[in-house]
Amino acid sequence: MVANLAREAGVSRATANHAPAILAELRRVAAEAARLSRLEKPRSPQFDAERDQRELENVIAQHVQVRALLQRASESRRSRLARIRLIGDGG
Repeated sequence: MVANLAREAGVSRATANHAPAILAELRRVAAEAARLSRLEKPRSPQFDAERDQRELENVIAQHVQVRALLQRASESRRSRLARIRLIGDGG
């Protein structure tokens, strides 16, 4: 039975044999994470607002970086084209 399931899933029998232990560990970790999340103190609205502000600032910073990289790539492309034209004109 395990061999058929392993073949159907495209994994080795050894991997299929480890599946119950892996699933048990996954369930244990998930239960522990759920328990810990219930024990956490509720966060203040200010904490959430500060986190949201930091996330927004990070997105804006990333956008600025991408724009700068695109600008640099565009300038480099224009420079290469200008050199090619000079060479093509006998430069």
